[in-house]
Amino acid sequence: MKIVKNKKKIFLAGHKGMVGSALYKKLKETSNIIITKSKSNLDLTNEKKVINLFKKHDFDQVYICAAKVGGILANKNNPVEFYTINQKIQLNIINSAFSSGVKNLIFLGSSCIYPSNLNNIKENKLLSGYLDQNNDAYALAKITGIKLCDFYMRQYPKKKLKYISLMPCNLFGPGDNFDEKNSHVLAAIIKKVYIAQKKQKKYITLWGNGKPKREFMHVNEVADACIYFMNLASNKFKKYFNKQSHINIGYEKDISITNLAKTISKIFEYSVKIKYDKSKPNGVFHKKLNTFEMKKLGFKPRRNFNKSLKDYINQIRNKKKLI
Repeated sequence: MKIVKNKKKIFLAGHKGMVGSALYKKLKETSNIIITKSKSNLDLTNEKKVINLFKKHDFDQVYICAAKVGGILANKNNPVEFYTINQKIQLNIINSAFSSGVKNLIFLGSSCIYPSNLNNIKENKLLSGYLDQNNDAYALAKITGIKLCDFYMRQYPKKKLKYISLMPCNLFGPGDNFDEKNSHVLAAIIKKVYIAQKKQKKYITLWGNGKPKREFMHVNEVADACIYFMNLASNKFKKYFNKQSHINIGYEKDISITNLAKTISKIFEYSVKIKYDKSKPNGVFHKKLNTFEMKKLGFKPRRNFNKSLKDYINQIRNKKKLI
């Protein structure tokens, strides 16, 4: 058996989710030992069971991709579940990681943590204003995870912890959810256009007025970012993360919901008219992240949005079992 030096033992929470599955594939390409647990084998909301997992394994690195996620309607209708479940998951894992001596941890957050009235959002705007009420429960839970990472590094500087929180923009790619009630906007529009083409419908209906803009990035980019920042050099880490634990991960270009629908329709080569259901929420109008700090630390997305979207839609269309 070949002995690999510096082999690390890694716990990946949420390996079957959208980001987690992309990250799992990339981590499997390394010589490291990857530990995962399905929901049936480990309830991450159960503090005792999570503590026992960390007692059993001597982890070198922890990635937290596990979370209860959903679209705007799911968040709006189920704030209690989105708040309490996500709170329990992240508190259990972060606390257990610290107690067991883990020094390197990546916590996956969301751009929804920022106030709803911002554009070109910088990291220092966290907690500077009101959250969007359509998903404030999820956002508050994520903010708790971010601040806990902050607090551990602030309270225990001698332990030299690297607890980094990544705030990605809207994502798309393999593992996305196409459920009508729980999907995010890009997946929802793909499904609408696909069904319209299949049934020869002349129009699709978008929520709100179609004017809000969103920034999208392929899920593999975030998986790359997770690994990059987990292994960030100490000198770079000290330059930025001595102030705060979170950093934006984005494409730094946005598109209106209407233009997104037109782009998707063009990729499907099926022209549809767009109607708007203004009884449904728009969400915030701007969510573009400022990624100056991300690029300064050496990470930059490599994939072109339009090409990535086209490739992804073609992959969906080539599957035997479609959305």
